[in-house]
Amino acid sequence: MLELPEIYKKHLEKQFNYPQYLILLILLNLLQNLKTVRLEELARRSPFPIKLKSRIVKLQRFLSLKQFNIKTLWFPIISSWIQEELNCGEVIEIVIDQSQWRSINLLMVSWIYNRRSIPIYFCLLPKKRRRGDGETSTNHRQLLAASGQTRKVSPIHPRARSTRKGTRPKQEIVI
Repeated sequence: MLELPEIYKKHLEKQFNYPQYLILLILLNLLQNLKTVRLEELARRSPFPIKLKSRIVKLQRFLSLKQFNIKTLWFPIISSWIQEELNCGEVIEIVIDQSQWRSINLLMVSWIYNRRSIPIYFCLLPKKRRRGDGETSTNHRQLLAASGQTRKVSPIHPRARSTRKGTRPKQEIVI
């Protein structure tokens, strides 16, 4: 069975009651092993001793719990992780990336850590992106408004400096 890091465990145990926490662990293990996100397949492979349709409904109800909110579930985890990993005065990089996949236009804010991009926040944009239409900065403002921020990208730390490398805006935060 998958062993979660202590930061995750501590926060998830606060957010969910014990049966919900166990279902979450089972679901995470299924996702790790199956490498698929189809609800029917997850329900088919889940160890619950109930009919397949009942398993699907159980998973749907579980995934629609109010606890599955990025601001209450993910922000405290990522904030604790950053505070634990970084030393005072160290600079971290926050990247804003806008991508389009088929009809889905996604704006993503990520933390660069050990040459990996750790997602912090995302926003689905209402329409397809067109090159050169001048809407990128408008979309970034939409993301900031959605995250409750006005002048800074990250809700993790108030001292953020903005830099730009190439076409991608980057936020640097000094802890």
